[in-house]
Amino acid sequence: MSTIEQAFRLPPPRRVALGWAFVERQTNLWKRYWLWEVVWVVYGVVNTLAITFIAKQAAHTGTVTAAEVTRFTLFLLIGTLVWAYLSAVLDDMSLVITWERWEGTIEHTLMAPVPRAVHLIGMSTFGVIHATLRTLLILACALPFFHVSWAHASWAGAAAVIAVGSISLVGLGILTGILPMLYPERGEQMSFMVQAAVLLASGVY
Repeated sequence: MSTIEQAFRLPPPRRVALGWAFVERQTNLWKRYWLWEVVWVVYGVVNTLAITFIAKQAAHTGTVTAAEVTRFTLFLLIGTLVWAYLSAVLDDMSLVITWERWEGTIEHTLMAPVPRAVHLIGMSTFGVIHATLRTLLILACALPFFHVSWAHASWAGAAAVIAVGSISLVGLGILTGILPMLYPERGEQMSFMVQAAVLLASGVY
């Protein structure tokens, strides 16, 4: 019987409870290593400001007209925030095995009587929630530096892009998460190389 069949044989409340247990576990891990979260938020804010300030410099040099500054600012801001979100999802999924090794729980997790599909869905749910909260925090820190208008924003379109991006990045994150098991000494670095390749090929900036 496949892991997906095993997962669907469980009652729905049981599946949700087991999946949410992994969300709670990862949340507790981030609480323990909260200084790392501060590091990545500061990095995200600095990265967002560094790229979005290009719009202001372009206005000073006359590269873009005054009427185009707001749109250019919004364009750069959205690009950096989208990548902040996607990279956070990819990190959370691709470093699952690394986290387990740090905590010394990899054998316990993989041998737990939990269908693998439920395990992966729970980890993916945490990745999406965590990435969303981090990106909103970065946006809140960056907004005081720029004047942007959300009057014509398509929130439904934004939600669709996030949903599609999340599904594809979760799949890629699961694949790269296997690398530390295949290559114990360099698998983690290889996952970051995959992330860099995605950034280059996606054109998100």
